[in-house]
Amino acid sequence: MPDKIDQLYDALRADGAVSKSRENFRSFMLARGEQGYRNRKQLYDALKADGAVESSTYEEFRDRLGLHAVKQQKSVAKQSSTPMSAQKPAQATHAKTQTTSSSNKPAEKPAKSY
Repeated sequence: MPDKIDQLYDALRADGAVSKSRENFRSFMLARGEQGYRNRKQLYDALKADGAVESSTYEEFRDRLGLHAVKQQKSVAKQSSTPMSAQKPAQATHAKTQTTSSSNKPAEKPAKSY
């Protein structure tokens, strides 16, 4: 049984609005992220301008197709790993102080061992 994307493809194909393959149309409509949103919004705007869609908003159109917005999750690694400066701020500051002060001193000659 065809899903709503396939039904939309069939209707657009019958009207001569789509010339490429079903697979191409599905990949266009189901693209992820910002590109997918732009693809679907562009089609919605064109259909709306032609009076071919009953949905009053893009969101309603998207929902009728059975699609939904996916909020991108923050990186899980950020939650589990803490930056070095947040873990031990005193040690990080101390290390910077040592590095900075030692880089300003002239290099000392190593002691000779006989």
